[in-house]
Amino acid sequence: MSRVLVLYAGGTVGCAGVPLAPMAGADFAALLAGRGWLGPDDRFEALATPLDSASMQPADWLRIAGLLLEHWSDFDAFIVLHGTDTLAWTAAALSYLLAGQDKPVVLTGSQRPLVAEDSDAARNVADAIRVARSGRLHEVAVCFAGRILRGNRCSKRSAQQDDAFHSPRWRQLGAVYADTIDWQTGAGLPAPSTAFDPVRQQALLARIAAGAADVRVAMLTLHPGMPAELLHAVAQLPQARKGCVLQCFGAGNAPEEPAFVAALQDLAAASVAMLAITQAPHGEVRHSPYQSATALQAAGVVEGGDLGPEAAHAKLWLALALALQGAALRTYLTTDLAGELTGTD
Repeated sequence: MSRVLVLYAGGTVGCAGVPLAPMAGADFAALLAGRGWLGPDDRFEALATPLDSASMQPADWLRIAGLLLEHWSDFDAFIVLHGTDTLAWTAAALSYLLAGQDKPVVLTGSQRPLVAEDSDAARNVADAIRVARSGRLHEVAVCFAGRILRGNRCSKRSAQQDDAFHSPRWRQLGAVYADTIDWQTGAGLPAPSTAFDPVRQQALLARIAAGAADVRVAMLTLHPGMPAELLHAVAQLPQARKGCVLQCFGAGNAPEEPAFVAALQDLAAASVAMLAITQAPHGEVRHSPYQSATALQAAGVVEGGDLGPEAAHAKLWLALALALQGAALRTYLTTDLAGELTGTD
């Protein structure tokens, strides 16, 4: 049987008390042990301070990836138990930090705590372990309410329903049933053609961590009447490496009013890296034929294809932490690293 490492990062799955807060790792380990999901060769780890996922920061992405890489050679599969609010953001970031991986990493959580009588946690955790042990995955995935989704393609779609996640830009990888797992042919990433080197990935992680303190990435959703001052505020951030994900209208369109165009020019002059994605759950930002896209193009905004918001934010943050700029930055953002982009050219 595959050896599994379960990493408890926090979230509703491990919450207790009034108000709800994540229990300590040792307490959750004892709770998990009583369920019989893990065998003698499996292992449980926890963040030193498990977090409500609303408090997750990019530094926590690096911490989680570091723990997985530290144990990469000792286990066959990995489970990350995480809060649902930012689960998709962490899944996207991990897909880049572990790009080229040869083992499954499956994230899950729950809408109600494991200790609750009507909890959805038991199903999700048990399903995630089954999926991880299957040996069919070579990527970061999310397993939730019976769905298996690509980690950098999913988004949270419900604050209350058990079926909390969907994958609007890519078909689901499979579905978990009582007695079988139904895998969708061709949906998952193939096994890597070159050997995955956890030591090399740890060195990359160290590079990112070294540059992370000087990075700030904002995400702005364009809307009618949007104050241009919001864009100017990003340009005035004190960090040396600044980025902005612009959630644009349609296929990559933006207001043509002079104040907005001037703000874009201000961002460009301040060397703010800009990445455009669409607000629509389907479609892409690429070569918009509309005049309303010309201001973005003139300001050097990178077209983000069909990147989702979580995948776009994490990718831009990591690119800046790696100190990429100019052509190298554009290439990184527009290259498919882990299945996050469709039809790149």
